[in-house]
Amino acid sequence: MALFGKVAHPIGLDIGSNVLRVAQLKPASSPILTKYSKRRTEGCLVDGEVTYVDVLAKEINNLLKQAGISAKRVILGISNQKVIVRLLTMPYMEKDDLDNAIQFQAQDNIPIPVEEAILDYHIVNEFKNEDNERSYQIILVAAQRDMIESHIRALEKAKLKPYAVDVSSFALSRSLLSREAVVPDEKELEKNTKAIGFLDIGETVTNISIVQNRMPFFSRVTPIGDATFVKAVADNLAISIEEAQKQRDEIGFSKPGADLEDGLKKSQLEVGKKVRKVLSGEVTKFVNEVRRSFEYGLTETTKSEDLNELIISGEGAQDTNLVAYLKKSYPKVTVGNIFNSIAMQNKDQLKKQSAYAIAVGLALRGIDE
Repeated sequence: MALFGKVAHPIGLDIGSNVLRVAQLKPASSPILTKYSKRRTEGCLVDGEVTYVDVLAKEINNLLKQAGISAKRVILGISNQKVIVRLLTMPYMEKDDLDNAIQFQAQDNIPIPVEEAILDYHIVNEFKNEDNERSYQIILVAAQRDMIESHIRALEKAKLKPYAVDVSSFALSRSLLSREAVVPDEKELEKNTKAIGFLDIGETVTNISIVQNRMPFFSRVTPIGDATFVKAVADNLAISIEEAQKQRDEIGFSKPGADLEDGLKKSQLEVGKKVRKVLSGEVTKFVNEVRRSFEYGLTETTKSEDLNELIISGEGAQDTNLVAYLKKSYPKVTVGNIFNSIAMQNKDQLKKQSAYAIAVGLALRGIDE
């Protein structure tokens, strides 16, 4: 959803439930990450909707000041269950007719009334069907209008202008895949035809998407993140969230197939085994949800039976044992690297680089368009 003209040094703003992240890029053959920052902001969003516009606006301003960013036009990423992505197949028609047809198709394909949604679409493929008739494959994005408008109000309060509003999961392939060569070789062309899964594990939600030929064909947000694991520990051990977070950080997941006490100090054994038993159950649920989502996405949108590769990003990508559980289900799992698509003078300064995958991918949209 592009709203204004092109920006010189694009800024990607990733608004999560508890964390804000921003990234600014300088255009170049390999775009350069010049400024970035993150800031915690608990309580400003509930289920994806902004509950305290003034507070969020203030935190966004603080974030930009922290990053040393003075520009006012940003590319905003939206990531919640009030954004619906569907793959449609439609007969060929002129653009004006297609715009109207999309409105009618949306009524049957999204779970919210069309009048309460903001719609956008992108043609990802033009082909001839079995009857040799020209047809389109179209990605339809529908976002609940009230939710989008609450984000825009926060930006306006912060004296910012949205250059575009994007689906956060769409940003992942931009930042985590290598920049496409002007003339791709056979190896790159073959790789592009394979289905690649992206999994961005945040604090409260996980973004799941499938990309083929560098185009997103499937996107889903599941309300499971690191906070889910922490809450399960708190509930099962009858301790505070703060104490559960401490136990989650200090004890963490056991390795797949290992005994619960492996690696624990003697002083940690009693509580540690209980923590790991809870985490083991929760991570099994998480992996099953991820697997079901990808299986559904592959069935509905591509001809692939399985993912060629699964690329993980976000805060959860830093946990090697959590990643190890996913490796049991998928033959090729890698932790995403934003430096596949951008450059930075002192890369080592950026800790947990894959947590910036969405913010960087949003900023890259401003360069690619």
